[in-house]
Amino acid sequence: MKEKIEMLNTLRDKAHKNAVQKGFWKEVNIQRALALVISEVGEAVEADRQGKTPCVDGYYQLKNSTKDPVAITEGFLMYMKDTTGDELADVFIRLLDYCGYREIDIEAALRKQTQKDRSHNCKFFLLNYLNLCICRIAYTEETSGKTAGLPAMVAEAFDVLNDVALKMGVSLLVHIQEKMNYNAGREHLHGKRY
Repeated sequence: MKEKIEMLNTLRDKAHKNAVQKGFWKEVNIQRALALVISEVGEAVEADRQGKTPCVDGYYQLKNSTKDPVAITEGFLMYMKDTTGDELADVFIRLLDYCGYREIDIEAALRKQTQKDRSHNCKFFLLNYLNLCICRIAYTEETSGKTAGLPAMVAEAFDVLNDVALKMGVSLLVHIQEKMNYNAGREHLHGKRY
């Protein structure tokens, strides 16, 4: 992820703009926004439990063979949706959205982040640690009212998420871009209450 950080603030702005347009920030509730990040981590675990791996090659083969947006959406649903890659992308996108609301400069925060070697950690530890990172952000939001330490906490969460994706063999940026394209065409609040 370190080599791709120069595009993260652009992705942050795109994710937050889409979330605002879809109604996710009509009523500001930071704790709910962070709980949704954690729920996506749970969905990634469930996709992994069920062995739902993406078929990226099949999706791109279909996508490159047509300009029909309906066929592309159907291909996304068939090859990518609800897989480990899709759910990890959802975690990333919800974190991007949170950073957009808080106006956190993700690129600067990640440049300051010290890269840790987590190659020896199992994916389940990393998923638990990711939830802990999100809970730490939520706790700070709830108790201190200060945002000064949030960029470092968010950078840690992004770094751990990248490590999880590597452990699961997921090309995270591919899934983020495709999921953001899919989300742009979805209904208000993605058809849910919040």
